Amino acid sequence: MAKVLVIDDSDPIRALLRTLLAQLGHEVIEAIDGDSGVEKSRAEKPDLIILDMNLPKMTGWEIAPIIRSHPA
Repeated sequence: MAKVLVIDDSDPIRALLRTLLAQLGHEVIEAIDGDSGVEKSRAEKPDLIILDMNLPKMTGWEIAPIIRSHPA
């Protein structure tokens, strides 16, 4: 199945997505903020990223172009 990166600052949301995606057979990687999300996206090379657009410090709108700009 797919490797999914969940970037969200909410523990309950990450737990819900982790449970649902794992039940479907996906590998789930988690990040709690934009900095760690960008770092994990580059290190783990996920197949899919689920991104909270209302993160503190750096919003999802700011994170998405950074992730997209990386060639891998």
